[in-house]
Amino acid sequence: MIREGDDMIKFRFQRFRTAAPAKGSRPQPGPGHSRPGRRPSPYYCDQDKSDLADASFNVEKAKLEVSKQEIVGELQAAESRIDLGLCEQEA
Repeated sequence: MIREGDDMIKFRFQRFRTAAPAKGSRPQPGPGHSRPGRRPSPYYCDQDKSDLADASFNVEKAKLEVSKQEIVGELQAAESRIDLGLCEQEA
């Protein structure tokens, strides 16, 4: 089940040709891929930049989440040690 905030992978299938290549022929790139003498479509360049920015953001977000979980875990462990010390003093 996908929840809000979950990371997702985006596939853009329109970049690949759907017809099967003829036997012995080289695969042809889909629209937006570099071809000699042709500039890639600005739409695909902008989309790739956007996807790269999204991926970079998700990496940083995941790093922060890991750091947060490590800190929270340390705090909970310290709290448990304090509780244990108090219980031992009462016993």
